[in-house]
Amino acid sequence: MRKVLLYMLKAGIREFFAESEEIMRKERRWKKVLSALVLAAAMGVTAVGCGTSGGNTGSQPQGENAAATETAEVSDDIVNIGVTNTLGTLNPLLMDGGETNKYATSLMFLPLVELNSNLEFEGEIADSVTTEDNKNFIVHIDEKASWSDGEKITADDVVYTALRLTSPVIGNTSMMYYVFEGVGDDGFTEEGAESIDGIKAIDDATVQFTTKEEMSLTTFENSYARYLMTLPKHVIEQYTEEELKTAEWFNHPDVVSGPYMVTDFDVDHYISYKANENYWKGAPKIAKLNIKIVSGSQLYAGLQSGEIDITQPTMSVIPEEDYDSVEALSNVNVVYGEPVTNQSVFIQTKNVPDVRVRQAMLYAIDRKMVLEQLLKGKGEVADGFLSSASPFYDDSIVPVEQDVEKAKELLAEAGWDGSQTLRFYVNSGDSAFVNAANVFVAQWAAVG
Repeated sequence: MRKVLLYMLKAGIREFFAESEEIMRKERRWKKVLSALVLAAAMGVTAVGCGTSGGNTGSQPQGENAAATETAEVSDDIVNIGVTNTLGTLNPLLMDGGETNKYATSLMFLPLVELNSNLEFEGEIADSVTTEDNKNFIVHIDEKASWSDGEKITADDVVYTALRLTSPVIGNTSMMYYVFEGVGDDGFTEEGAESIDGIKAIDDATVQFTTKEEMSLTTFENSYARYLMTLPKHVIEQYTEEELKTAEWFNHPDVVSGPYMVTDFDVDHYISYKANENYWKGAPKIAKLNIKIVSGSQLYAGLQSGEIDITQPTMSVIPEEDYDSVEALSNVNVVYGEPVTNQSVFIQTKNVPDVRVRQAMLYAIDRKMVLEQLLKGKGEVADGFLSSASPFYDDSIVPVEQDVEKAKELLAEAGWDGSQTLRFYVNSGDSAFVNAANVFVAQWAAVG
């Protein structure tokens, strides 16, 4: 019987009420950091291999995403990862902070560092990242690091990639390089720039990153070193910056630093990989890999039939109503991990300027009830950016309890009469979000 591993991570639930646009901007960065931690925790155990296929039968995926199972190859020699997040691009220069994009891209182009299963940073292309003053970060490239064509990975490759990521022509707004010297507050250098004051090659194997303000080593590694997917300068410097945005090369790169190379993909349905036999860390033991992009409702059918081998939380949203069915599958091992990822509700302070109204919205809701009834107790309620899985978690912070009378009192003080209209946007692809949102709306209505 095929042995399949499924990851359904405990979800930490919290409410964070942003008090300014600056906090909102920082939160966007931390959302990227937190979701990356989930991936690291899950991927620490997804290396468990599949057994031989036992000819499982079951319902087949239906609908438009069924093309993924029709086109992407399925066999005992291939691992199929089911994801519900869409793939925006395979071009690291256009990549956003989404985990599907990061994972799909980093299989070909390694980041400088990555988190291991213990949430510790370890080198990928870099073998060390150090700082003495929290402003100058020294990245040293592993002497064994090489491209699949045999060329060494150098500091020039790293600097070249960073320069392209800050180019206003390419226009990537997600990487937030405005923290580095020589980069504008908009995250870009001047058009045509040939260097960045804050990102320089010291020698062939060393790059110095200099920030405008002090930054912890953890933040540098988690927000920047994990997301810089170094590209082979000697291969793609032939393209202009305008051409780099649409170059077909990124869809089937013939020179990579990572363990896999793309063989085929459909941006809406699947990505197929083959092992990079020249991988400098050793050829992968899994010869072929597929990422299948499906709807959440198709994950159960794919796991049941054996057409999906692995799901994991940052890229695969299993509908809450399917949890029991998935756990009941005889060919699936369900593993609950630590409560690493946090879900947040943001309030636009421009539309709700009175802090008493925002506080009332927090007092009105029963997060414990959502945890127990919608998530079956698999998680925790937390206030702040971090869950208890973080080494920086402060257990002295006690989450705000529901207090309906306090909520009504605050609304009365603020002169709130209930005639105002508030718009609440929710990710409709996740039934847990939708159900929680319905609960919150009802509880807000109950206090006026």
